[in-house]
Amino acid sequence: MAMINNKTQCFKCNKDKITYSCKGCSKEFCLMHLNEHQQVLNEELNHIINDYDQFQHIINEQKQNPRNLSLIEQINRWETNSIKKIQQKAKECRENVVKSSQTFLNDVEMKFKDLTEQIKQVHEENEFNEMNLNYLKNQLLEITEELKKPSNISIRQNSKSFINEISIISSKTKKYGEFSLCDYIPQTEPYSKNFSQDLDETIEETPEKKKRNRRRRKVHTTSDVEDKPKQINPSASMPKPTFNMDEFKRVYSNEDTDKKAIPYFWNNFDKDHYSLWFCEYKYPEDLKQIFMTCNLVSGFYQRLEKLRKNAFASMCIFGENNNNTIAGIWVWRGHELAFGLSTDWRADFESYTWKRLSVDDENTKKLVNQYFLWEGEHNGKKFNQGKIFK
Repeated sequence: MAMINNKTQCFKCNKDKITYSCKGCSKEFCLMHLNEHQQVLNEELNHIINDYDQFQHIINEQKQNPRNLSLIEQINRWETNSIKKIQQKAKECRENVVKSSQTFLNDVEMKFKDLTEQIKQVHEENEFNEMNLNYLKNQLLEITEELKKPSNISIRQNSKSFINEISIISSKTKKYGEFSLCDYIPQTEPYSKNFSQDLDETIEETPEKKKRNRRRRKVHTTSDVEDKPKQINPSASMPKPTFNMDEFKRVYSNEDTDKKAIPYFWNNFDKDHYSLWFCEYKYPEDLKQIFMTCNLVSGFYQRLEKLRKNAFASMCIFGENNNNTIAGIWVWRGHELAFGLSTDWRADFESYTWKRLSVDDENTKKLVNQYFLWEGEHNGKKFNQGKIFK
């Protein structure tokens, strides 16, 4: 009996082989060239990530230097001509211009953050195709054009008044449409276990994994729940500090880092109840792609959610693909290493070395400022990007 011929031509090598369909480009690839095709998509995604990082930099610059300064000048000239009679009105209009400009930038930033969450999803699931990448490119182009042309503010004069009153009007911008990348996740059929070995063994469970899943499915009795000790927040018994962590986070997020946030930090830092720490990743030789290193930091943050209220961190990635490392500055309540105080806080911290810094040391201030500003080098590697825990 003859063997069934289930081979088709690979798009890449043009040879008859068992092929796998990519739903993104509708082409057939043999297993080897399917992996190469996925690598090409990964590289293109990295380029898109770089474009998103550049856009974030543009947003930060424009938040520090709002546009529409010509409108402010028109208001000032109108104020001068009308002298004291309209000074109060001029003040109100200036505030409205700044408020409208800030609202516009906040709306654009919100759209960008929404897209950034979607690109993170692509990273975590590691499943995407040309449709996903084209969508991300087009969305970035659209909001880039919107940021370049904030022409939704103008001045309206009332000629019937003895002194023409002015007011600021702002047209509504187009609302950002909802979108889920889950609707566009590509799949290859038939699925190869060799190809999916980096997807956390999604095809079949190992005996150890089956054992873990059985434990998760176990039904707990009422007494099991009642006997489980309640986790106590270690910070609850600590003396109340004078340093307002929430206010510092607000200043850092909304104000100029160099001129506002850093002076606020050093002027208000309570060294009697808070401590400063420097951390460095122990295994930089294992770090490859930059976006994978970013995911490592993001996962660390996510598993420390219960520490967020009483801590702040700026973790920085230095270097480039296949030659990068992680280091960061942490601030938290207490003078001991915080991760040992609660079982909820122990995730991943042992992958880093930790050193408590002297608050009064001038070198400490320089180091903290560097990491808060996202600049400089570490072990000969230039700053690439940073992530904030707040």
